[in-house]
Amino acid sequence: MLRQQRLEKLVKRSQHKPLCIAHRGASGHKLENTLEAFEYAAALGAEMWEIDVRLTADGVCVVSHDDNLMHTAGVNVTISDVSFEVLSSYRLFNNQSVPTFEQVLDLAIETGSGFM
Repeated sequence: MLRQQRLEKLVKRSQHKPLCIAHRGASGHKLENTLEAFEYAAALGAEMWEIDVRLTADGVCVVSHDDNLMHTAGVNVTISDVSFEVLSSYRLFNNQSVPTFEQVLDLAIETGSGFM
């Protein structure tokens, strides 16, 4: 589906009811800003996800609210200070790694969800 078609679909939906927007994915049920949280948000029927993005030291765009992994992984690692390769070696509390923006975008397209 083309970007314009997805946008028109979301606009059409919003004319009938308020959009359901999942904050950091289904963060009340799953670890925030993870692929697991976004997948669950889509399964619950959220039309859009609110996401937060950060850049690694080598310029890879990842999805994380904080620039530090203490809240989601329990380690004092600053995302903007490490390469994506190093960041990927850390496991979050749900045993996933910090997702890239591209991974979240692919999941949004796959599930027909938007994000902001």
